[in-house]
Formats: sequence, C-alpha cells, structure tokens
Amino acid sequence: MVQFRHRGGDGFVATVAKDGAGALVGYGQASRSTHGWTIGAVIDRGVQPADRESISTALFGSLFSAVAGSGGGEVTWWAPRATSADEDLARTFGMTPARTLLEMRCPLPLDASVVAGAESSATPPFVTRPFVLGQDDDAWLSVNNRAFAGHHEQGGWTLATLHTRLSEPWFAAEDLLLHELDGRLAGFCWMKLHTRTGSDSAPLGEIYVIGVDPDCAGVGLGRSLAVAGYRHITARGAGTAMLYVDDDNVKAIHLYESLGLRVSRRDVAYVTTVPGRFS
Repeated sequence: MVQFRHRGGDGFVATVAKDGAGALVGYGQASRSTHGWTIGAVIDRGVQPADRESISTALFGSLFSAVAGSGGGEVTWWAPRATSADEDLARTFGMTPARTLLEMRCPLPLDASVVAGAESSATPPFVTRPFVLGQDDDAWLSVNNRAFAGHHEQGGWTLATLHTRLSEPWFAAEDLLLHELDGRLAGFCWMKLHTRTGSDSAPLGEIYVIGVDPDCAGVGLGRSLAVAGYRHITARGAGTAMLYVDDDNVKAIHLYESLGLRVSRRDVAYVTTVPGRFS
C-alpha cells in the first residue's frame, strides 16, 4: 500500500511513499524554474524489484498531478544510468528522450603516445597559463559564448554567471587553463578536481568546460588543451580522467576516445508538457 503527502510552497513539491506498515519506501520532488519543472524520485534499495515499478509510477503520478495543479508546464526528468525500466516509466507518462549525456573515463596519466602526439602537433610548443580573476573575465566570456553559441547551458553566460561559478568552493584558478595566440585568448580548458571522501582511490580529474574560439578552430587546439588539462590535473593528484559530453557531439566523442576515454554511464533527460489544471 502506498500513501502520499505533499508539502512545499509555490514552485516546489515533495511527496513520499510509504508501505502498509508506514515505512518510508520512496521520495519524489518537483521544482520549478524559468524553463519549466524538473522532477526526480528515489526508491529505497531494500524494495523488491517487483514493487519498484508500482512505487515509481505512483510517485510520478503524484508529482505530475501536483504540477498540473500548479499550472502545468514542461517537465524534465533526468534518469541516471538510464535503464529499460526508466524508459518504460517515461513512456507511461508520455515523456520522450530529449538529451543523452555520456560520462567518459580513463586512467591517469594519459598514455605517453597520446601526450607525445598532442605535443608534436603544436608548433611552437603548446603553452597555457592559469586564469586571473579580474583580468581575464571578459576575454573568457567572449570565447566561451562564441564557442557555445546556442548551447542551452554553456552559451550566453554573463559576468554574473561566471562569477557564480568562480565562487564555488571547488574552484581553483590554477585549474582554469588559458591558451593565447597572437596576444588574444584562443581557447581554454577548465579542470575540476573531485576528491573522494572516505575512499582510498585517487581524486577524479574532470574537464568541466573546454572551448576554442571559432576563429581558431581546425588546427588541433581542442586536443592540445585536453591533454594539457589532464596533465595538469594529474600533477594535482588525480588518478582518473573524466568528463561529460552529449551523445550527439560526435566530433568531441571521437577526440576523447582518441585520448583513451571510454563511456562509463549514460544519463537520459526525458521531457513532456503537462497541461495545467485549475480548480
């Protein structure tokens, strides 16, 4: 038996599922932004596989009802490590896949032949320097927004957007590498070091964002920047390379595969539009 309760103000809904004995077996929530609603749900690991589908369906039904009662709108659900069961659940609610995000990984350091190949293609030798806050902000924004023009997340950044990221506790200026040509910024590789608390494993080194000015594209800067970024983060203690890339970015995937990275997981965003229901 599944029971629900809702709580939260305008733009946020939380719902829980309990079994007949009153034990919590699942949790779901929906939050609204300028782009619509984002929903998610988790099921207790102890729930039997035969019961997971009914609990997930009930949680989603509750969330969709709450969204409809709040005026409706576009609803997005990110399914981590998406499975056929996730696909079935999405289909039940009329959701279709809109985006697939790949996580790619490989051990660090990169293979010596990869590094040598990137270095031999850079003439003169490839040089980067760290980002300087207050000095490089405008130049970085210009390259980023040109490189990601039209991108739904990375494009159209403002100084406020950049400074929000720079104020994150994980940010280190030394990990945002800049490459210049003829006195102007040509590309960058923004690295992120993930420490793993309570683990004996070495930290993860992520390419958070990598971008090349379109005027400088086609000469191998992306490859050289990626290699420089992973060499840098290896020196900072990372033992595994990682990054995220959309599955339709074929050119980038080929580049990363040539560096030795392989797909380790697939996350899928399912989307639908829920009509509003007003009482």
